[in-house]
Amino acid sequence: MRQFLLYLAAAVVYIGIGIYNQNAIYSYFEGAAFLVLFVVGLPALVKRLRQ
Repeated sequence: MRQFLLYLAAAVVYIGIGIYNQNAIYSYFEGAAFLVLFVVGLPALVKRLRQ
């Protein structure tokens, strides 16, 4: 369930970025990089900051 919520939050933020700046969502590579950063990097950063 936690993983699903991370993907859902990433989708909402990415759609918001796309509405605000349409040039940001033209590349599949940028979308994949955003998803990896949001789903892998952000939880790792939070975990590291909590220690």
